[in-house]
Amino acid sequence: MYRFLNILSADTSRALAEQPQDDFSMGIAFFLLIGVVFSLICIGIGIVLAVLVVLFLVGLISMGLISGSVVIGLYKKSFLKGLKAFIRLSVITGGLLTGTAGLWTLNKFTHWWTTKSAIITGAAAGMLSGYILSVFIFFLFRRVQAYLKVQFGDHRIFNRLKL
Repeated sequence: MYRFLNILSADTSRALAEQPQDDFSMGIAFFLLIGVVFSLICIGIGIVLAVLVVLFLVGLISMGLISGSVVIGLYKKSFLKGLKAFIRLSVITGGLLTGTAGLWTLNKFTHWWTTKSAIITGAAAGMLSGYILSVFIFFLFRRVQAYLKVQFGDHRIFNRLKL
């Protein structure tokens, strides 16, 4: 019996010695490659989003939207006035850009006005619609604020912000 087990183990060890010790598997390598590519894509998307956020903030600061609203808030000693100024300036600026681009594009296809008058009319219409939209947004903000005050009661965060 012992001799049989010894022969069996010798054959097994000889068979193992003859096989190459390469444990490479194409399936595992494929999934590893997919994981690395997915990670690199996620890192790239994160970098692009971070750069876009930084450029957006630089744009807001360079146009004076943030600093102007901070100055208004500090001068009036009210967080709400500064927020209102930021909302109004941001929406009017966005309306100006979209109105100008929209009417200029429409004029490129229809040729109703000269380019100069289309740009001026689009800017004026965009600023007017931006102002109306900012009033509406601030109205909604006040309604949500009143609702939150009713839901959460007289919480100290509302008192501290002087809303």
